[in-house]
Amino acid sequence: MAATLEHFRTDLAAHQTTTHFLKIPYCQAVPEDLIRKIAEYRVRVVGERSDDAFW
Repeated sequence: MAATLEHFRTDLAAHQTTTHFLKIPYCQAVPEDLIRKIAEYRVRVVGERSDDAFW
């Protein structure tokens, strides 16, 4: 996941992150477009892998 956060560094600039997580406070709306973009990227990356590991 760290590589994914790095890939979206500019999109995530307004959000707090750790090495492996995007932090969204409960009092803020979930950035749905950004989450969708990250999920689609992860599906593509995992689909391109040649091994059969889940993550």
